[in-house]
Amino acid sequence: MPAGGLRRSMLRREVALDPIGHVYLAPGNQDDEILHRCQRYWIAEAIRYTHREAVEKLFADDDPNATGRMRKRALHSDWPELPSIERLPPRKTPHYGLGPIQEN
Repeated sequence: MPAGGLRRSMLRREVALDPIGHVYLAPGNQDDEILHRCQRYWIAEAIRYTHREAVEKLFADDDPNATGRMRKRALHSDWPELPSIERLPPRKTPHYGLGPIQEN
């Protein structure tokens, strides 16, 4: 490791990379509500994956009239959801296929 504890970037060796300032303290790596909601979602999904029957009993709908699809929708109404930050509206996008690339 070079002097001062700085590592060099793999792509640009002349740019020093400071693990504390450039990685750990970067805005995208800071604890915020979005990060906490993501963590709650994945922890809840892991619990539901490993203990499906117990989770279904806890969140079961007590309404005897709810059956099939309606009961399943009401089953996890309080379950954590994965947050979305910027949701793009659905639309068709053009596709441009590339032809074969000759190597030699």
